[in-house]
Amino acid sequence: MSTQNWFVLTPEQRAAAMAFNSPSGEIDPRLVDGESPGVGININPDAVGFEPAAVVALDGMYVAPKRLVDLPGYSAEGKAYLLTLPFALLESETIFAPVVVIAS
Repeated sequence: MSTQNWFVLTPEQRAAAMAFNSPSGEIDPRLVDGESPGVGININPDAVGFEPAAVVALDGMYVAPKRLVDLPGYSAEGKAYLLTLPFALLESETIFAPVVVIAS
């Protein structure tokens, strides 16, 4: 089971985060497409519009690994933007639909 902290973004926030992409670092938040992703609990005390421990709906949202803000490459402005968003400890098996392999 893979559990990590994920930023949770609306489609508009995803587009804003991707606007900070550059040849040295890119972000491409993934759609939460699990059948029943549930909710996350915000653990970012600096998230705009969310209190710590507030419920964050995941249906129709996008996610990006929080560890991106610790990696070189993605712009400082992009990292600062991400740090205004909620993040939650989520299981990839819950938020993403399983990959289906069809044997031929």
